[in-house]
Parts: sequence; structure tokens; C-alpha cells
Amino acid sequence: MDVEYYLRVNFNAFVTAIDAIGGVDVELDQAEVQYFIDGYKYKEAKVGTNHLDGKMALNYARLREIDSDWVRIQR
Repeated sequence: MDVEYYLRVNFNAFVTAIDAIGGVDVELDQAEVQYFIDGYKYKEAKVGTNHLDGKMALNYARLREIDSDWVRIQR
């Protein structure tokens, strides 16, 4: 694959960008929901589509405690 352009951001820029577009919709499974509730006290989490702000989207993208690094990469 020939990559001509790319964008590199740090975690703060990731949060800011997600917030700037109004958040993102993400499908959460039961294990992810339980992790959000227990680990982040995010009581609004439910199985299915969730609208995440920048901070919660970053937490989702970095989540690896419930499965493997390979699954985290897929997120």
C-alpha cells in the first residue's frame, strides 16, 4: 500500500477532534459495557449503539483489559 498522506495525533488531539465533530457512535458489547460502568462509572453505557464524547471514545479505543491487544487494534 502506497501511503501518500497521514495524520498523526496525540491523545489530547484525538479527544478534541472527536468533541469537535459532536462525538461518535460506537457499538458496545456486554463486556465493553460492563467495563465502562465498572471502570469509568459511565452508567449510560448500554449494549448496542452508544454516542461517545472524545474522552469516552479514547477510553474505548485504548480498552484492552477485557480481551487482547489484537481486539483493541480492531477497535
